[in-house]
Amino acid sequence: MAALILNIQSILDIQRVIISGGISNQPLVLTTIQQAYRKIFTTVPLIRNQLTPVPILEAHFQNNANLYGAVYNLLLQEDLQNS
Repeated sequence: MAALILNIQSILDIQRVIISGGISNQPLVLTTIQQAYRKIFTTVPLIRNQLTPVPILEAHFQNNANLYGAVYNLLLQEDLQNS
């Protein structure tokens, strides 16, 4: 996952990485991803010289983000029908 984040970062100008879904329910997974990211970043000179480290964070709503999105969409649809 850390290598994937670095690959995406090398293509896109990202400000941060947000981990969500079921994987965000496991604090050890997020910590492991952050450690692996830092290790790659500090041991590979090309990456260290070309990229700026970004924070890897847990999503605020964690595994429930999809539920909030579904409710939001429902409320939008209701609002459009009542307009």
